[in-house]
Amino acid sequence: MEIGTLANKVSSISVVEAVAQLRKRLTDALQPDLEYQLRSALVDLLQEQGQLEEALQAVQVYENEEYRNRLSEAVRSLALLVLARCYIATDLPKAIALLNQAISECKETGQLAGVAEGYYLLGESYLRIQETSVARDYFQEVLKQRPREARLKVLTYLQLGLVEHREGDSFTARKYFEEAMQAAQACDDTAVVGKLYLTVGKICFERCETEDAKRYLRFSVEYLQDRSSRLLALAYVYYAQVLCRFGEWQEAFQKLDEALLIARQTVSRYEEALALSTLGVVEYRVGKLQDAKRDLQAAATLFEQLGVRLELVDCFRYLALVFGTLRQEEEAFDYAKRALQLTFVERTPAQAAGSYLVLAELHLRRREYKVAEDFLNMVRVILDEQVDLELLGIALRLLGKIKVIQDQITAARSALSKSISHLRTARSDYHLAIAELEMGKLLLRLDEKAQAKESLQRAEVLFARLQLETLRRQAESLLKLPQLKVIEGGYSRVSFDSAVERILDVPPQTELLLRELLTMAYELVQARLGIVFEQSPGAELVPVLTQGEQVRDMAQLCLRLKLQIDGGLLTAPNTVIMKIRTPGMRDKVLYLVANERPEEGQLRQLKTLVRLVEHSLELFSLRERTKQSKAFDFTQTLSSIPGFIVASAAMRTVLEQVCKIRSSKLTVLITGESGTGKELVAKAIHLESERREKPFVPFNCAAVAKEIVESRLFGHRKGAFTGAAYDQLGVIRAAEGGTIFLDEIGELPLEIQPKLLRFLQEGEIHPLGEDRPVRIDVRIVAATNRDLGTLVEQGKFREDLFHRLNVIRIHIPPLRERREEILPLAESFLISFCERLGKRVVLSDAAIEKLIKYDWPGNVRQLKNELERIVAYAENDHVVTPDDLSSEIISGTTGKQLSGKCLLVPTDLELAEAVSFLERQMLIEALKRNQGNISRAAKQLGLTRKGLYMKRARLGV
Repeated sequence: MEIGTLANKVSSISVVEAVAQLRKRLTDALQPDLEYQLRSALVDLLQEQGQLEEALQAVQVYENEEYRNRLSEAVRSLALLVLARCYIATDLPKAIALLNQAISECKETGQLAGVAEGYYLLGESYLRIQETSVARDYFQEVLKQRPREARLKVLTYLQLGLVEHREGDSFTARKYFEEAMQAAQACDDTAVVGKLYLTVGKICFERCETEDAKRYLRFSVEYLQDRSSRLLALAYVYYAQVLCRFGEWQEAFQKLDEALLIARQTVSRYEEALALSTLGVVEYRVGKLQDAKRDLQAAATLFEQLGVRLELVDCFRYLALVFGTLRQEEEAFDYAKRALQLTFVERTPAQAAGSYLVLAELHLRRREYKVAEDFLNMVRVILDEQVDLELLGIALRLLGKIKVIQDQITAARSALSKSISHLRTARSDYHLAIAELEMGKLLLRLDEKAQAKESLQRAEVLFARLQLETLRRQAESLLKLPQLKVIEGGYSRVSFDSAVERILDVPPQTELLLRELLTMAYELVQARLGIVFEQSPGAELVPVLTQGEQVRDMAQLCLRLKLQIDGGLLTAPNTVIMKIRTPGMRDKVLYLVANERPEEGQLRQLKTLVRLVEHSLELFSLRERTKQSKAFDFTQTLSSIPGFIVASAAMRTVLEQVCKIRSSKLTVLITGESGTGKELVAKAIHLESERREKPFVPFNCAAVAKEIVESRLFGHRKGAFTGAAYDQLGVIRAAEGGTIFLDEIGELPLEIQPKLLRFLQEGEIHPLGEDRPVRIDVRIVAATNRDLGTLVEQGKFREDLFHRLNVIRIHIPPLRERREEILPLAESFLISFCERLGKRVVLSDAAIEKLIKYDWPGNVRQLKNELERIVAYAENDHVVTPDDLSSEIISGTTGKQLSGKCLLVPTDLELAEAVSFLERQMLIEALKRNQGNISRAAKQLGLTRKGLYMKRARLGV
């Protein structure tokens, strides 16, 4: 039975009941494979409930190899996958090691579904540590396996969409989400489909696609309704947040009550905190300040206990606003500053903008206008890169208010106009109503009575729908002013220059740009109705934006407009129809009905605005399609590392891996035979990272006496031990802010390994003689030519340290597997040595042929030594012939031929290399003798199955 299907069969009852039933079944005597199926189903349900430790306990029995071997061969590797899935949440390095082992076993037994599942889980693992490029590669591998299971397809497309969304490519992200929804039609796992709609709905909400967000989150609730799980609680919370944008307070309260009930039943503390936080925001919006204070403080306490900082920022922001409204300024500023401080710690620009916004509002209430404006300018700088239409709209509204007070009327009107456009696009009715009220007051001051009346009427309608009676009465009282009672029409025409400026200032958001065009066009031709339609593939018209009077029969209007576009019906003199080309999307149509026929000059200006919008949309499209993170340029890195030649597909793959982890702080393990250039790759990792300006410190673990390794690594104080005559920083502290390269990590003494592990886990070291540990920011890149897995089995290397080092692994192939690099490397070394010795030496064609054919057991190091020897002995203007080469190169032998059951080992290898060579040959022979049967081959070699898989991975067998 495939992973997860059994859990879905019990979805008709509550998840809690299903868990109880499965646990009861597991107390019976069961066949091993049936027991696995029940444990796997139990894991699915427990993880859905957020009970991660309990899920791990349910399958931890499979860590015992003997217990796992009771399972059939087809199921054994799947048990490893489930075990790894549980470790993803608690011990990611161990999970990655288990997944690699499981994938190897699945490939061995032909379990293609297991291979696909393993790649998916690896992608999920690397996504957790922000390695989006690596994660993308694994998710793409899932699709290459052509998985039959609809559940896995849905999740893979969903994760690929999330990867592209995080990297700013919303165009590709949208395509993946559409693929996920297509696959969901064949998926009978309601939890997976519910998760899909939940995720897409949340992303739509973040992108201010509020109508879509509302629809997808409603679908999510419907699919998850039968499962009282943490996912359903989240769906209710996010749905409530969308409802708040529309001002549907009562339904939002209802959804939040449901979320709290489920979160408390399932002991989902994060979901409870998020529900309380959202509830506090809603209560603040409707004026229930004491309730808001209570719920926000309760949410903040829970988030602090959970160590969740990002959501805590929002709690503190709204607590600042609550206390500010209650005129408790000291508490308000304290919460606002705490929110801002957290954004500095977490480095979250968008949330920093929100915190600056709160501080601006608090200073505005104090009438400290210059300080408030400074904070608003900081908000706008941040939001130029991190577009959040609601935050930007609020910031512009506050800026408009300040400009009114400073009597800068033109700037105030521009800011408020932009604010209204942004908030209308974001569907943020609460803030939009306040902005319309501010605009109405400003227009009254300018004596533009018709425009003022329109703004105030819109504000009054919104406040009435939002049930904000105090603000509604304020708008109503302004509308009752004598000068507004008799106004029935009239226009204040927008200037063409201001229209162009507003369109140029629009952030990269398609709907916002179209809305600005509609607003500018509406005012430019003095229209009474304006609509932007979208053309479907069948040329059908769908209204997407409207302004002005209501349309009684939209279907009839769409039909008439289609005939007018096709030329089958004449247009009225006061009607304007213009097409808008939108690259990568369906084209749009701008439709305007003016009170009287527009002038030729107005139409020319309108056409110019449309062309400007089309160019802007094209730029948006190009920006979304550009993925800088996927473009690799090694020129600068390679030029700064002498002797680093890349002329093979294998080494280009290595450098692509280097570029994919350029922004990571994670430890890297470089493996490969001695002499392949592991230190050069380590330098490339350092130079491609953000740490390039900081030190790169190499340290050879095998070159330092065992007794002083600890002191050399971690440092010591004077007098810490006999002979410690002075303080020593140690190489880790010497690399502060940079990278330390630990070569021959397999030779690190066993007693030092726990201290290195602590540094990797906690980021702190304890120098000899110091009273307390020291926190250090250093990235570790380790390298080895030994099989660390075997050392673990022999008790010579800690397993937890091995897993911690092995999160990101780069293998460098030997020179014999990248022969296209032999000649470029040889010529590079030849030029270098000739320049050093003042000679001119060239290679003959015959010598080149010998060099390329030779297997180079000592790899690049041996090639370099060979060229150095040749140049040292050569006369000036010498042409190197085969006679100048070493005898083993001339004969073309490396001692690797097999003779019966005897294995010949090259005599010019170092001991570690000779051992690796011998292991490889013995492994190949054992697998041949046993027709590829892993268990029998491992038994003959005296290894476990795990040990054999790890050797195969290292040796490339």
